[in-house]
Amino acid sequence: MRFVLFDSKTLEIKGKASSDRSLIGSLVPGLQIGVVEDHRIRGDRKNYIFVQGKETYLDGKYPKGFIERKPEEECDLEADEKVFKEAEITRRFHKLDITELTCVEVYLMLTSEFRKFGQDINTYKCTIEAVPLKVTLSRKPPIPIEAYFEFGGYSISFRQTELKFELTGQEVFIREAINTKLGSFKPHVSISHIIKNESLKFALKVANHIIECYRIAYNDPEEKPVGITDILSSATIFTLYDGHKCPSLSSPQLGKLTSAPLNGDEESIMQSLIEKGKAPFMDIAIAELKKAHFYGQHKECLVWAGVIISNIIEQILLENLPNDSQEYKRVKNNSADVRGKTKRNSYFKKAIGYTLAELLTQITTKLPYRKEYETWRNLAKYVEIVLNDRNLLLHRRKAVGMSEGDMAYETCMNFIYALRYGVPYLDNTYTLL
Repeated sequence: MRFVLFDSKTLEIKGKASSDRSLIGSLVPGLQIGVVEDHRIRGDRKNYIFVQGKETYLDGKYPKGFIERKPEEECDLEADEKVFKEAEITRRFHKLDITELTCVEVYLMLTSEFRKFGQDINTYKCTIEAVPLKVTLSRKPPIPIEAYFEFGGYSISFRQTELKFELTGQEVFIREAINTKLGSFKPHVSISHIIKNESLKFALKVANHIIECYRIAYNDPEEKPVGITDILSSATIFTLYDGHKCPSLSSPQLGKLTSAPLNGDEESIMQSLIEKGKAPFMDIAIAELKKAHFYGQHKECLVWAGVIISNIIEQILLENLPNDSQEYKRVKNNSADVRGKTKRNSYFKKAIGYTLAELLTQITTKLPYRKEYETWRNLAKYVEIVLNDRNLLLHRRKAVGMSEGDMAYETCMNFIYALRYGVPYLDNTYTLL
């Protein structure tokens, strides 16, 4: 069943929906909801009327009938033509041909305050990942938020900052994402979604670059890096070569914690942890890694990923090396004196018969995952990168940005899942659509 909103006197169609709840909010005196089998309309709605039958729906709540086009001489053909043109434009954006795209305007609404700026609108030119940009930051008027207890409280000011820049839609990172995610099929229907998602993820990199420069220039350590949880809303506006525009709004906050479904034991686990007084180190470390990832703390992602991977390696060695072996004694008593590569190669081979790289390769090749999941397919290589980059960071010879933070997070979680379950860690946390 489908529902239509029509004028009680003229019977002219005013709206249509799959659910009556979608139309109830539009009900005003003179309008009525009807039920039809098919509510497809070709052209403008005002050229169609509701023809009521003898039956009713939901115990007489709504009349049943069908939609019929008015006689041709009564139809507004110009309105039909306008609807056809708008539908064609919508189709072009939905099944986007990237060669028709000339501009992508990208907007983020951030929780950042930039409190030391002397003016509310600031524009900067920069180049990020070989993409030249003109970035505009616009501080919005503060919004008062009431923070009251039943016995009193305060009103605090909540600030927002809009970040805006433009892309051409032809950037290398966009084209690579399209080629990777669409593979050989390349259905055009997905291209607009891919461009939107990649543009918004790129915007996070832009925002963090600007914030880092601001913290140094204005000596304001209170302004922290931003992650997905700091985006209040986002938008992209596509412009085609003939000037047609299509805005698209989204709220990345929605569903940002959907990667781990509840198992029903959360309350008992929490009670057990509270009673113990101290949570296990590895559980804390993984929670810290996930928190750093959510909040855009990319250096912390790399550090925690390296700590977790190193600890799991040592745990495997201590569980599998002979207790009377020299290797076991060195790992247990003087672990810091043993090189990481030695643990991952000769020590690991003595413990389980394979080096760490050989073990990970065996696991990942049993379940080769889709083309774009690079960190799973080459997990052994990325584990080495994380551990090496962590050392470089600690010795102040490595700059860490969003790409490195994401890579470290994905590598660490895939490392854990590979050893525990033999499957990849599928995380949709950062899907911004």
